[in-house]
Amino acid sequence: NIRYLYLNGTAIEELPSSIGDLRKLICLDLVGCNRLKNLPSAVSKLVCLEKLSLSGCSSITEFPKVSNNLKEL
Repeated sequence: NIRYLYLNGTAIEELPSSIGDLRKLICLDLVGCNRLKNLPSAVSKLVCLEKLSLSGCSSITEFPKVSNNLKEL
């Protein structure tokens, strides 16, 4: 039932594919996660996602399809 996930400024290099299990997630904040290389395709399962913050994630090379409900990127 997680609705907000703030990982900003962490040294995370990848999100697990299980991120797609967080079906009620509204906000995913990855600001400043400059080691993050890609977003898993499971992000497309986040149907409630409205805000995805990726500022400073300069190492991302793959970007999956995201929810049509996304209001802020």
